[in-house]
Amino acid sequence: MTGAIALPVFFGLLFAVLAGFALHAVRRIRVGLRLRRAGLRTAGECTGVTWREDYVEASYGYELDGRAYKGTSGWMPGGSVEAGASVTVVYDPDAPHVSELGDCLSDSVRTSRMVVVALVPLLVVFGWLEVSGILALLQ
Repeated sequence: MTGAIALPVFFGLLFAVLAGFALHAVRRIRVGLRLRRAGLRTAGECTGVTWREDYVEASYGYELDGRAYKGTSGWMPGGSVEAGASVTVVYDPDAPHVSELGDCLSDSVRTSRMVVVALVPLLVVFGWLEVSGILALLQ
């Protein structure tokens, strides 16, 4: 009986983790589209670069009306920007803390869409396995 319970629990946890990634990607898509549609541009400075396996994330800062803001870019190709470089920041005028680097706004939306497209079939499969496992336990 323990093995029969463990499988639905495993698929349920896997479903929850993948759903979390998918929801984060959907949020990045919504923010990116809003910034593309209504965002304003301002000058900023790259404050640091974090290297990952095949991309970088840039930390940046910008100032609006005397108030300093910080942000972290979406995924960028390596060598796109370096610490200390001037960058263009696109920010939401209604929520100035919401921003993205102008150079990677389109890539960020595209990458997030690919993540969602890749995760949806997995969510369907693992959700089905979870429900099937629970129904099997109830019989």
